[in-house]
Amino acid sequence: MQSETQSNRLGLDPTAVAIYTAAMDRVAAELDSAAQLVDAIPATDQLTADLGLLGRGFATEFAAAVTSHAGALSMGARLVSEYGRVLRDYSGVAETIDRDTAEAITRKAATL
Repeated sequence: MQSETQSNRLGLDPTAVAIYTAAMDRVAAELDSAAQLVDAIPATDQLTADLGLLGRGFATEFAAAVTSHAGALSMGARLVSEYGRVLRDYSGVAETIDRDTAEAITRKAATL
C-alpha cells in the first residue's frame, strides 16, 4: 500500500507535457479555423435573397445556428489554447523549482 506522501506526489514528465501541449495547440488551431469557416457562411439577408420568401424562416434559424456554432468553436479554441498555456507555465515553474532545489542540495552537500 502506498504511503500518504507517495500518493500525494505529482509527477511531471516534460516530454509528455511537450507532446500534450503540441496536440492542444493543433486542436486550438483547428477549432479556430473551423470557427472562421463557419463565420464565412452567408448572412441572413443573402440567404433570404437566395431562398426567397418561403425560405426566410429557414434562413433566420440557420443564421442563428451558425452564429451559435461559430461562437462555440471560438470559445473551444480559446479554452484549449489557454489550458495549454497554463500547462506550459506550470511545467516551466516546476522545472525551475526542481533545478533550483538540485543546485541548493549540491551546494549544501559540498559544504558537508
